[in-house]
Order: sequence, then structure tokens, then C-alpha cells
Amino acid sequence: MSATILIAGAGQLGSRYLQGMANCRNTLDIYVQDISEQSLQIAKQCWEQEFHTANPSLHDGVTESAVQHKATFLTSFEKIPKQIDIAVVATNADVRPQVVKQIVTNSEIRYWVLEKVLAQSELALDEILSMTQNSFGAWTNTSRRMMVWHHQIREKLRSDIPLHITGSGCLWGLACNGIHYLDLASWWTSETLNRIDISGLDSQWVESKRKGFFEITGKITAFFSGGTALSLESKLAWPPFSLKVEGKNNVLIIDEAKGVASRSDGVLITGNNE
Repeated sequence: MSATILIAGAGQLGSRYLQGMANCRNTLDIYVQDISEQSLQIAKQCWEQEFHTANPSLHDGVTESAVQHKATFLTSFEKIPKQIDIAVVATNADVRPQVVKQIVTNSEIRYWVLEKVLAQSELALDEILSMTQNSFGAWTNTSRRMMVWHHQIREKLRSDIPLHITGSGCLWGLACNGIHYLDLASWWTSETLNRIDISGLDSQWVESKRKGFFEITGKITAFFSGGTALSLESKLAWPPFSLKVEGKNNVLIIDEAKGVASRSDGVLITGNNE
């Protein structure tokens, strides 16, 4: 089985997707696009390093996957095939709608994987929805759903639903990374998100690690369909981020940095964010 893949955006996230594909057992024809030659060169180096690590030489310097995988690095969409099985859009949020438009103008896409934050306005979200709705499917990358450790935690929480969850820490990226925990709470409980109270947010924005983008401090509280509530808070001077999960029977403290989830009855669940 073979697939044609497009990765739009060869920065840190795009390079991670590319590295992961080196381990794929299916034959991949990968096209990596970025307007930056420097980003493409770094992505190419990451690909070659991961490619050789994942596929050691079998004989005469030839690897099994050398026959299978092919990666092409381009600065435009003009030479990308007209039929794409999976398009990964790993650009920054401010240009994502324009990039999606360029892709659909050039090619027919079966499936989409879109990095978050998806867009920076409701109008841009509507544009992305309109441009991707004729595909077979589209997903946003909220990766904890796929991690073994979080599957183990979810299993331990089943008997405690509904949950009261508190996440807090120092400048951990409430606006950007908070999306992961909104999704995590929904996945843990199989509840849908009803509303978010943003009255506790601070009025001043702070510069994020990405130039030209901003983060927010303060507090939001999300309410879910089955009674679960999630409060997320970020401050300028606090301890590192941690999650406190209060259920009907137990309290669970999750420290993702240390890879430890400790329950009030003494149960420890250790792991890591893969």
C-alpha cells in the first residue's frame, strides 16, 4: 500500500511529522513545502537522520525503506501532484487559511491533518471548513488521545465521572496549549463542550515564543455536557503546570513534565507524553 503525502510548513512541527513518517511501514511519496529554503534544508537534514536511524543498512548500503519512501522538498505548490492522500498543514495560524486555499486550488485532497491553533478568527475558521468539507475527513492534532499513558489515566478515571479538573502553572500557553486540555477532558469523559467562561482572563497580552504571536494569562472555565468542569489558569509567576482531577471517589494529580499521575488512594500511573 502506498500513499502520497503533503506537508505544508517545514518548521519545527512539520519536521516532526516528517521524522515520524520515516518509521511508516507503507510506501510514502512525501512532498514538503515551505517558502523558506532554510527551513526546507533543516527539515531535509532531520529526514535523512531519522530515515537512516529507522532503517539501518541491510546490504551494500541499501536500506529496505530506501526503495519505499521518497521525500521531495519544494518552495511552491506548483510541482505537487494533483491527487494527495493526506495533506498536513503545519504552518502558523495566521497563514493557515491562505495555505489551505493554495493547496485546494492546486490539488484534490482525500484527508487533512491541521495543526492547532487552527485560525485566528471565526471567519477564517469558516473558510477552512468550507475548503475542506468535500474531503473524506479532516482532523486537528490533539495527540494525547493516542498516547499510552493517557489511555491508562483515562481507564482509571472511568468510575469517577463527572470530573472537576484544574490545570494551572506559569506561562504554559493558555491560549494555545489549553486546546489540548479542553479536548482531553472531553475524551476522558465522552462529554461534549457546552460553553467556556472567559471572564477571568487578564486584559494584557504577553509575547509568546513565536515572534508576532501573543499569549494570555488569567483563567478560563469550561463546562461539559455531563457535568464535568475544567478550569485552566496561567500566571506570570507560578510553579510549573500540573493537572488536578477530582472525581466521585478519588483525586488525581498529573505532572506531565515528570511523567507521574498520583491518585489519592496511593495508585501511581507513570508514563510520558510521547
